[in-house]
Order: sequence, then C-alpha cells, then structure tokens
Amino acid sequence: MKKILGLDIGTTSIGWAIVEAIDEKNINDLTGKIVETDINNERIGIHKDAVGVRIISQDTDNILSFNKGEKLIQGSTLTPTASRRVKRGGRRLKSRYKLRRGKLENILIFLGIIKDERYYTNERINDENGKRIKRGDGNDIGKAIYELRDKAIRHKISMPELGRILLHLNQWRGYSSDRFAKEEKQKFDYYTGKVVGISEQPFKIDYDKADKTKVNWFHYLITIELEEPIIIDSEKSITQFKDARLFVKEIEKFTIKKGEIITFKFIERDTKEKGKIIDSYYQIQPTIPDPTDWNYKYQMLQKTLNEWCSNGGTVGAYFYHNFYETQTIQRIRNHVVNRSWYEDELNKIWDVQFEFNKSFFEHLNIEEIVKVAFKDYQPILNDILKKDGIKEQLKCLIRDKIIFFQRPWQQAKKKGQCLFEKIKVKKERAIKGTGKKEIVEEYVGRTVIPRSHPLFQEFKIWQQINNVRLFYNGENGKIDLFESNETFKSNTGMDIKETKQKLFNSLQESKTISWRSFVKEELGIEPFEDLEDKSKRKTSKKGVNVETGEIDYTYYSVNFRKRKKDGTYEDIKLKGNTTKVSIKNILYDKSDNWFNQIHSEKQNISNIQLLWEIIYDITNSDAKKVALILKSHFDFDDVICSQLANLKLDDVGMASLSAKAIRQILPLISDGKDMTEKTLAKVNSLIALNNNEQEKSKDEKLESLPV
Repeated sequence: MKKILGLDIGTTSIGWAIVEAIDEKNINDLTGKIVETDINNERIGIHKDAVGVRIISQDTDNILSFNKGEKLIQGSTLTPTASRRVKRGGRRLKSRYKLRRGKLENILIFLGIIKDERYYTNERINDENGKRIKRGDGNDIGKAIYELRDKAIRHKISMPELGRILLHLNQWRGYSSDRFAKEEKQKFDYYTGKVVGISEQPFKIDYDKADKTKVNWFHYLITIELEEPIIIDSEKSITQFKDARLFVKEIEKFTIKKGEIITFKFIERDTKEKGKIIDSYYQIQPTIPDPTDWNYKYQMLQKTLNEWCSNGGTVGAYFYHNFYETQTIQRIRNHVVNRSWYEDELNKIWDVQFEFNKSFFEHLNIEEIVKVAFKDYQPILNDILKKDGIKEQLKCLIRDKIIFFQRPWQQAKKKGQCLFEKIKVKKERAIKGTGKKEIVEEYVGRTVIPRSHPLFQEFKIWQQINNVRLFYNGENGKIDLFESNETFKSNTGMDIKETKQKLFNSLQESKTISWRSFVKEELGIEPFEDLEDKSKRKTSKKGVNVETGEIDYTYYSVNFRKRKKDGTYEDIKLKGNTTKVSIKNILYDKSDNWFNQIHSEKQNISNIQLLWEIIYDITNSDAKKVALILKSHFDFDDVICSQLANLKLDDVGMASLSAKAIRQILPLISDGKDMTEKTLAKVNSLIALNNNEQEKSKDEKLESLPV
C-alpha cells in the first residue's frame, strides 16, 4: 500500500493529508504501457487522522518556531487579520450600542423623564430634603437596579425609575441567534434522565485476552427515560435509551438503582463480526458534570429561567434574588442569557407600569415621539401605526425599533458569477498617469443562484441521474448497460428513459436515496461488489453479495458505492430535492400539482418558488415578520406559517450557475421537455454535424501538392 503526502501551501497556512493508494500502477490509455510513477494509482482514502492544517501567524517567534519544525506558540495561532477583525467587531458593537442609547435618551428627555441620580452613581447624593443618602446596603448600584427591576413587575415605580430600567435593558440585552442558524445539537454532552429499568445481573462479561481470569468489564442493560429529547439531527431525536449498555469496572462499586435520576454521557457503538455490523447500541457513561463548563452552565441557566419565568418571574428578578440576596450563583456577567428572556421581562414591566401610569401615556402623540428619535422616521412610523393603541405603539418603538433592534442581514457583495451567462455592466476605471477616471463597459457573469433554489434542486438531481451506472460483469468483461437502451431493457425489463424518470420521481420525494437500493427494489436486480484479490491488490473477475456472502462470476454491480478501510462497503447517497421535501413535511396535505401550480399569473411564479423566496429572504431575520408575509400570500393557519418561517433549508451556499443558464441547460440533461425551438434547432444542428464528422474516413489524408 502506497502513502502519498499531499500539501496545500498558502501564504499563512499549510494544509496537509496522507492519502493511501494501491500498489498497482495504472495503464496509460494512449501508449498502453504501465506508467512509471505512483501519482495516478487508485486511491483508497485518507489515512486515519492524517489530515490537518497549520496556520502561521506573522510574528517573529512563530516564524522561527515553524522554520525549526517546533510547535507554534500556544495561543498565537491566528492570522494577522484575526486580531484586527476582533477589535473592529468590538468597536462596531460599542458604536451601535451608543446609537441605540442616544435614541432612547432622546425619547426619555422628550417625555420629561429626568434622571434619578440614585441609579447612576455610587456616590452619596442629596434627597428631596437635602439629606445625604445612599441607595442601599453596600452602596451597590447593580443591586439597586436589579432590585428595581424585581419591584417593577409587581408594584408602581416612578417614571425616572422606569427610564433607568429601559436604559439598563438597552445595555444588557442578551444573546440573540438568527432564524438562519441550523438547529444545533445539545450545547454540552451531559444529559439527565431517570433509570426506569436495569438488569439485576450482568448479561455479559469481558475477560482480559492475556489473563482469562481477569475481568475487564461487566455489561448491564439499562433503560433511561430522558427529561428532555436529545436532538441528533433534523430527522432524529432520542427520548429514551432502551436496553443501552452500561460498562462497570468494579461490580462492588456499582450503586445505580431503578428510579434514580442520573447524569450521563452516551456513545453510539457497533458490534462487528468478520467485518460486518451485526448489532448497534448506545453505551451509557454515568458522569459528574463539570460546574465550570460554559455549555453546561448555559443549558442549565435556560432550563432554570424557563421554570422561573413561567411562574411569573423575570430574568432581572432571578439575578436579584439568587445573586444579590442568597448569593447562590456566580456573578451575572459570567452567564449567557438568551435575548428572549429580556424581551419577556420588558413586556411584563411595560404591561404593569402602563396600567399604573395610564394617565401619563394616553395623551402622548406617537408621531412626535418617533420624529425625536429618527431622522428618516416615516418607514418606522408606518410600521408602528400598524399596532393598536398608544400602549402597543410605544412598546413597539422602544422594544423593537431601539432596545432589541437587530440589523437585517445584508446580501453578500460577491456571490459568484455564472460562466455561461454574461451581462454588460459599466465600471469606473482610473486613467493611468492622469488622475482622472473613465466609464468603461465590460461583460461579467450574472450572479449565481442559491443551492436551495427549487430550480437548482431539480438541476442537481438530473446531474446525478446522468452519472449513475449499472454494470454487467460476465465473460466479456464489464459492460455498462446505460450505453445501449436495448441491452439495458433486455437485462432490466425497462428502458433507460423510463428508469431515469422513475429515479427522478423518487428523488423529488426523498432527501437521499441509495442507488444500490433503487436497483434492487425497482429493477429487481441484486447488485454484487467486485471482489478484491488482497494478495495482488487487483480486482478479480468475480463478485460477492455483501449481505449473503454469495460469490459469482457473472453478476451486476453499481457505482455510487465506496469501500471503507475495514473492508465493508457503504452507499454514496444520491441527494434529492431537500427544499421541496422540507416544505412538504410541513404542508403534508398538499399534492405535487399544488406545488407546481402558478401562484401569480402576473409574476409567472409557482407556489414552491414563492414559498422558497419568502422563507429564504436573507434580509428578514425576524421569523414573525416572515410568518406574516406567508399569511398574506397563502391561506395557511398561524401554526403552519410559524413552522415555515422557522424552517432551516438543508442546502446552504451558492450554486455555480445563474437561473437563466440552468433553465437553458436543464432540458438538455433531463427528459427533453420544455425545450425551446431555438435550443432544439441548435441541438439538431450539432447532431447533424457530429454525424457528418463520423462519416468521414479516419485515414483521410491531404492531397499532395503539385510538383
């Protein structure tokens, strides 16, 4: 077995991998001779754990260490731009915080809400009678503000105190993700559950291979009911571990009992026999959580706040009681709190204080308040006026437009250009040596479409369909049945076009499909694997059925399969229309015809296309607004609109072609439907030209020149 070192050398990094290849050299197709080098030998795969990258930061110490072959200095493996990027991000956050604070202060001043100095300084101040006072025990401004937030959800507070709470929420407004983020797995690997079943005796004992009297592990069966589901991926979650394995080293120290609540980790394992997987199970590892683990603290805090706030509390009240009064938690700054908890607190405080101060708020003019905070106020005012009454309008202004305002995502400036569709653009270019500029016209590729676009999804499917192969291995060697429709039909009973259309329909309804399983189920053919002669590292002229172990000299085989290092085989799955399947899982009562129906004759857009455009809209990060847009175009209920608005599309990134280019190419690689007359005429002319070229003699020579 050959090992080839591959290097990808850049200016500030080096990527490397060791690739394993077979010893047998390939044959040159042109000369018919065996090539001398191993560079083109058939690859087996990347050597285990032999892949990585080294990032070289541009400081003297790291360069010297790298040149000597030593380890890079700990904590200094970032590129030169990384530290600048972090600092620039910090400056941007601070600038935007000050902008929000300025707008909020303008509104408070306009409303006549003056500062209460007791909540802005740690120094002693004079009260209304001129007496020197302090806010509370220890003269702690933080405690005073959190105590005020706790009080505001139950009792009346003054307007200056309400203004101080709003400014504090503007300063600490929590962590917010976006609706485009993928559903993450659990943030930590500690899980809690109740033991509902455990075997009284070990069902299996592992003995040491060298000393058969020494026991390595006792195996117990355990069933655990989880407090919360564990999300594995978008299609799989675990609510119970039934008959999982518990490995015990010392049986005397085994104390877990039925009904006990335990904290544990789990590992998914396989049992193999002669290279085949005969069993899969979960291994349970009881553990004690690390109280300093960031992810663990994050999850525990969210769970605690969920219980606290569902009983009428708020995040501010939680920190006041548990940090300042009982001191049962670490300092507030060490906790990461989701923004939704702060939004919930503002809603509760606003509802209570508005009722106590209704006479103050009811006479306010919302248009005048918006003008104070925003220069370009009209779009903001239009959104606010959609709310009913001054209570909701003022809350929308302060909460959604200032304190918790989130800038919309911006479209990327460079998404990739299509190679086949060019458009004329005007660009400004400097005239060398003159200091002047001129406008020039040039052709650039049109912007490519996202991979989740329904059009690209269909294009991707047909690309894969045209690459699938079914081989017949017999006395005359390996024959590709797709090369002849007659041969294909005599072996499978279906013609090629019918098979491809059937595969296309299946991929439209599934996220992934195994080509081997499709051949077995739809064509009635049992594919074998080419049997490898391990002594010579050559593929012999016989195949093996990996499921039954049967060996034959005449057999069928398929592509889109790969052989793993342990000798087993696995499918390279064909990817289906993930966008349509994801949407259809929500709109399960809609037929295929409905998805393809034209939604608007004026815009000539189908239902699936419009749904995708609304869901994908990257400039709108607010799922509630997306749900409202869906509601305005489709007759869906609120639950369906919310599910669609929060849908995470599987295919991310951009394609390599524009929409127009794909529409032109798609009829050529698919079933030929919807081909324009111009395209059909061009295809026929190319076919005729190709036929004429084939009719010419291969030995045609130029006539001799006259002497």
